[in-house]
Amino acid sequence: MYRAAFQQLLCRFKTFYNIPPPTAPGRPQRLRYHRQVLCLVFSFYLSPTEQTTLCLVFGVPPSTLSRTLYKAVEVLTSTLKNYVPTRISRPSPARQVKLERLVEARKPFWRTRLA
Repeated sequence: MYRAAFQQLLCRFKTFYNIPPPTAPGRPQRLRYHRQVLCLVFSFYLSPTEQTTLCLVFGVPPSTLSRTLYKAVEVLTSTLKNYVPTRISRPSPARQVKLERLVEARKPFWRTRLA
């Protein structure tokens, strides 16, 4: 993911995910920044690491990791809902025909094999 795309997603993620300020009474949060939480979710989904490895990398106990992941995944789902840059779109029929002709020009056998 490009840095600009990450920053844009992070700005939107911040509006949905709440991290209490450090002045709140009690033990301070292990993950103090939104970028840490978002990176944790991406690491969980995109890398083949186990939760114990994520605990070591992010410096959190397993219970905190599970709780944070559960909450962050829900928040990320609501963040991406109705977010235009993440929508899945199909090319128009005219564009599909144009792409088909480009493919056929490069690989003429595809038409006869798939039809």
